[in-house]
Amino acid sequence: MKEEMKAHDFGPPDLEFLGFKLWISGRQFSDSKDYWDGNWIVITACCTAPLSEVFAHGPFLHLPELAMWQTEPKKLHNRIEGNAELKCMEPNLNAVVKLNSQGTGTFTVRLTPDPIKQKHQVEFEIDQSYLPEVIRQIEVNLEKFPIRT
Repeated sequence: MKEEMKAHDFGPPDLEFLGFKLWISGRQFSDSKDYWDGNWIVITACCTAPLSEVFAHGPFLHLPELAMWQTEPKKLHNRIEGNAELKCMEPNLNAVVKLNSQGTGTFTVRLTPDPIKQKHQVEFEIDQSYLPEVIRQIEVNLEKFPIRT
């Protein structure tokens, strides 16, 4: 029987935003220097909410997707209203920040270890003040894992 995963078992996350945590293990193909293969990273993602904790692990995040997610919250922070979405090619993870004209809204995470048999979605209330910290954390990770072209 597999041991149950717990978020505290992984140490401090590389990215943490409300109940969403992400740890980067490294590049899937560390020797690859090209854009396509060289930018897949192996992650462990966790989303926690009262009475719920979902994990997914694997190479399902491409660094350009993370970079785009950094760009969109920057724009959203400046204009206050709109969406900033982490759009992943792989169906394991999707995250969306939606803010209204008052700068309040939701952060919705869809995370699953098995996209065919499971669907998990958690929604958090947020406001505009949350964005600078997540932007900073993404920046730090993109410095550690620069996009290969």
